[in-house]
Amino acid sequence: MPSEISIEATDKTTLGTLLLTLSEGVFLAMLTFAYFFFQGQKPQVGPTAAGSLEPVWTGIFSAPLWATTYTSWRAMLNMRARSVDTAKRWSWLTVLLAFVFLCGQGKEWSDLADKRITIESGLFGTTYFMVTGFHDLHVFMGMVVSMIVLYVIARHGAGEGQIHAVTALWVYWTFMASFWVVIYTVVYLWSAVS
Repeated sequence: MPSEISIEATDKTTLGTLLLTLSEGVFLAMLTFAYFFFQGQKPQVGPTAAGSLEPVWTGIFSAPLWATTYTSWRAMLNMRARSVDTAKRWSWLTVLLAFVFLCGQGKEWSDLADKRITIESGLFGTTYFMVTGFHDLHVFMGMVVSMIVLYVIARHGAGEGQIHAVTALWVYWTFMASFWVVIYTVVYLWSAVS
């Protein structure tokens, strides 16, 4: 009888998170492709990305989201080293950075609303708000899950389950930050020059 391949708990947690992020990544990729495809249609009716978005401002408030990859990695390393207080500080910093990013997104959406650009504003409005809104929802969910994990860590310390959870969060934040690079490139940089 062939030997069975055993997946340890840490691999199951990380694998589950990886599968979740990959499935969500496919959906995000499809939304981003739709944005790319429809923005290439000429002539554009209604507002356009080039006339509506501010890539420099968005790049500035994107930096905190990109930094979550580092802060969540540091939280994971400290949890594995059983340095719970340091891991909690890095995890709280991750949540704070994600919050700053969402505040920047909120300001951008508010600025667009002031220009009367909504999800109903032609192809740009529809595809832009779908892509960024879906991503922002996932950043918000990551913040909620991070705070739940922080609560569990505060109650139970650095057990195996908590270490696996913080590792899974590092995978999640890395994916969210990485996919924002794709969205930023397609939606903000490519649109600004096309």
